[in-house]
Amino acid sequence: MNRNNRTQRIVLIDDSAEDRARLRAALLKGAPWRRYQFREADNGVDGLELCRPDPDWPIDCIITDVQMPRMSGLDILRQLKNEEQD
Repeated sequence: MNRNNRTQRIVLIDDSAEDRARLRAALLKGAPWRRYQFREADNGVDGLELCRPDPDWPIDCIITDVQMPRMSGLDILRQLKNEEQD
């Protein structure tokens, strides 16, 4: 089992605060030896901003809801892919 000591940085994007809390709890319970930092957004537009490259906060994982206000999770991923190719 690889127990990486580096803090895992995760972006949670979901319009339900309750669902974001459940995701955080499941991650923390499932791998208690890991350290996590979370950034969260309650809509796709704000979530996209959190997912943009930041050398001071490299992202390890993005977890997003599919249907949300202002922008869907799939649209976020498409936009990030397009930006990466530019």
